[in-house]
Amino acid sequence: MKLLSNTWNGYTRLKWTKAETASYLLRRFSEKTKIAYPFFEKRLRKAKHQSVMRFFDPAEKCFNFNGAKIPDISQHPTHMDALRHVFEDVFLFHCHYGENYHKELVETLDRSMVEGPYGYIDGAFDVTVKPGDIVIDAGHGSATSALMQPPNEPQAMLSNQRQHLHLALRNSPPE
Repeated sequence: MKLLSNTWNGYTRLKWTKAETASYLLRRFSEKTKIAYPFFEKRLRKAKHQSVMRFFDPAEKCFNFNGAKIPDISQHPTHMDALRHVFEDVFLFHCHYGENYHKELVETLDRSMVEGPYGYIDGAFDVTVKPGDIVIDAGHGSATSALMQPPNEPQAMLSNQRQHLHLALRNSPPE
């Protein structure tokens, strides 16, 4: 029953495509039964990539998530895997819920998400990214952190090269 619930939540709340939803259900079923698992795993990966391709703008040759633009990485399967993985956490609310980070919606969707959304509003308690904010995503269980400052132009293209701030906390001398 949990498999059906997770599948339904993915389709209705996380806005999975029909192909992605069907592929997820079949892949999970094949995982449990040990029948044709590699085939369905590949099919799910392809469906996830196609799901992200909904946001590809061929005229600009980039992914456009309602103004947040990512360079064309469609020829790199591992990059597409990563983009699809973070889509729900980073762009789902921006693209499908109109930046609505109110408590009730966030808590409902959070149960279906891998990590959870990057925002939360409960009355005066507002943890959302505003224009001009500097965001530091320290990662999970990693010594690598990405530092990103919003550009002056909201439609600016993100660089092909990532800039990483490597934190060597264990090796740095105490202050």
